Amino acid sequence: RGHCSGEVHEQRLTDSGSEDLRPWLSSDGEEVFFVSNRGGSYQLWSMGEDGSFPRRVTNLPGDVKGYALSLDGTKLAVEAALPDGSRAAWGLDPDGTGLARLSEPGADGWDAELSPAGNAAVYISGASGKAAVYIVGSGGGTSTRLTDNGRWNRLPSWSPATDRIAYLSSDDGREWSLEAMSTEGKKPPWLVHRVNGGVRPAWS
Repeated sequence: RGHCSGEVHEQRLTDSGSEDLRPWLSSDGEEVFFVSNRGGSYQLWSMGEDGSFPRRVTNLPGDVKGYALSLDGTKLAVEAALPDGSRAAWGLDPDGTGLARLSEPGADGWDAELSPAGNAAVYISGASGKAAVYIVGSGGGTSTRLTDNGRWNRLPSWSPATDRIAYLSSDDGREWSLEAMSTEGKKPPWLVHRVNGGVRPAWS
C-alpha cells in the first residue's frame, strides 16, 4: 500500500502464478521479503518495494517455514525443513550470502529471532528434551542453552536494548505464560499468566 495525499492506494506486487506468502518490508522500506514456491520448493525471495527485480535469497534443501529480519536490516534468520523431517535455523545476509547454521548440527531449531543489531540470535531447540531457548552468534558456532526449567518454551523475543529476552513457557503445551530473562539466562518470576501461545512477545 502506498500513501499519497491522505489516500491509500493498493498495488499488486506479485503475479507469478505461484504461492507467495509472509511478506515483510525491510526497515528502510526499499525491499520486500516473502516466501514463494515459484522455484519449486518454498524458499525466501525478495523484490523492490514496487514489485520489481524479484530474486531468490535462499536455496536450502527443504522448504522455508519462517524467517525474521534484524531490526537494522543487516541479517536474516530462516527456519527450514531438513530431508529427515526435522528443522534447522540458519543465519544469512539479506543478499543470500554468508549462510551459516544457527542450530547445532544434529539438533533441530526453530522460532529463530535476531538481535536488533543482527550480531546474535535466539532460537528454540528440543536437543535436550523439552523445547528450550538457545543463544548463538549470527554467524553460527557453539550455542548456549538459556532455559532449563523443564517446561516447553517457544517464540523468544529480544528487548530493544538487547539485554533481555521474553518468551512463552508452558508445562503442558496448552496454557502458556509470558516470561523474561537476561541474555545469560537469569530469569525473574512469570510476567503474565495465560497468554496466547501462538503470538511472539513484542516489546514497546
